[in-house]
Amino acid sequence: MFRTIRPLVVGIVLLPLLSGGLARGQPGSWWDARWNRRCELTFRGPAVPLSDLPIVVRGSQLRRLAGDEPFSVGSLRVVGPQGEIPCQFDERDGTGRVVRRPNHTLDDDDELAFQVDLPAAATTRYWIYWNTAPLPPGRYTSRTLMGAAMEPAAWQHDIQIWNDRVMLGLRGPARGEDPTKNQIENWGAGALVLLEVLRLPALRIQHSWSSIFPRGAFGSSPSPEAAGWGLPQEMVRGPVRVAAVCRQRAASWKIHNGSTAKVDVEHRVWLYERGAIVCFEEEIVARDAVKPVQVQYECGLNSGEAAGDQVWYAKGGKPRSFSPTEDQIEEAKRGKIILNEADMDPWMAGYWPNLKKGYAFFLDTGEAANGEVRGVSCYVRSGTTLRYSRAIEALPAGQSLLQRFWVVGLRGKVEPQAPSATWAALKAPPVRLGLVKRRGAP
Repeated sequence: MFRTIRPLVVGIVLLPLLSGGLARGQPGSWWDARWNRRCELTFRGPAVPLSDLPIVVRGSQLRRLAGDEPFSVGSLRVVGPQGEIPCQFDERDGTGRVVRRPNHTLDDDDELAFQVDLPAAATTRYWIYWNTAPLPPGRYTSRTLMGAAMEPAAWQHDIQIWNDRVMLGLRGPARGEDPTKNQIENWGAGALVLLEVLRLPALRIQHSWSSIFPRGAFGSSPSPEAAGWGLPQEMVRGPVRVAAVCRQRAASWKIHNGSTAKVDVEHRVWLYERGAIVCFEEEIVARDAVKPVQVQYECGLNSGEAAGDQVWYAKGGKPRSFSPTEDQIEEAKRGKIILNEADMDPWMAGYWPNLKKGYAFFLDTGEAANGEVRGVSCYVRSGTTLRYSRAIEALPAGQSLLQRFWVVGLRGKVEPQAPSATWAALKAPPVRLGLVKRRGAP
């Protein structure tokens, strides 16, 4: 099976099923008498099973559910068909950024995160529980770790996050003496430079043009701005997701007409506890008004070199695949492009049948309304590269542009139509929030 992602107000993921319930009672009845409020989440079953689906419910949604009543954020729990599942409440406190000293009150930009499993073609119900009086926060275990980089000189990164399915490294400023010089020490500033998914290298480390994720993201190539990144820092650590952030303040953003604008930039990388799921976010906040501009990205991902290995993609919602022959593989080793496609849907996947695993790349244009994805294309040489551009009509001072990328591991038997079905689900998350129910009320 295959799976995908994205935050809610959601995201959707298709990956090997990892069971997640902490059984306790029957959620159809009231889960625990100490909690006095709940809201039902109804998920429509997609055409293929989905598991490890990341869900993010915004604080603004929870505030609408609470109305004028008190709301204990520590009391938040999520209950699924098999009982309680881990959830995580990340506080932003109106700042737009996760805060280290939260106010423990419900703000519009706070986030409740959890992951769900959905069977195919069936309706599934989960519940969010909370209390009007304080209750202790939930306690859950986690297998995801964050720490100082191992072998930083070899892998060119400053902070590392890993679990038993994914290992990733985020880099801060350029390391070269001259940050504008075209050498590997200056590539990848502020980007991911280490990414292994299910023990497969998704990035070809030590190849300067393709050992960053994504290429073309702000400040990732040799330039005066490459030295301006701060060192990556822990952003959040919890039982559902772990994140690190790398920032650059008052940087000069070159616009297509030759002028520049001052912007603040954040690169955030999220690793989810269940599945093999990585999310990379780039947020650009304009200090000056930015006139029309086109942002270009290129994501070079490693792919197999054996005949029969598969590349999946889609055009107009119709899935396609490509499997190189032995002759084509030899041509690719000599630098020839063996597949070149344009006008694609913004995703691609690589799968190794002999290993029964691979990974998929998905583009999510974030939440800014004034950006349009254009010119999505991919080509295959010795690896698979997905390219696209995003046109921005205007970015007023103080407004942000968010770009989001996902890499999702594939494991087990993956049906050819599954990636395309997943992408369709990403565009229309199959979830609906119900009405608030009060314990004891009819």
